[in-house]
Amino acid sequence: MEISGLTRLAGETVAAPRAAECPVQIEAKLAHVHKMAEEDDVWRGNLVAIEVRVTRVHAHPGIMMDGQPNRIDPDNGGR
Repeated sequence: MEISGLTRLAGETVAAPRAAECPVQIEAKLAHVHKMAEEDDVWRGNLVAIEVRVTRVHAHPGIMMDGQPNRIDPDNGGR
């Protein structure tokens, strides 16, 4: 994060760091890697879908919906 100039915050449920400047941070753990297009000679081994399980969401209070502590207000620009 030194190159980007972002402030490192420790993840609470994962080892990966978070960036303090991001208004929404999602921590997740890998659940499964799904191989795709295995029957295609060109794409075989080059295309996967990654399934994760969200373990924690961090959202800046300024983007939260009034009176709804677990909802982000899409119309709120961080007032």
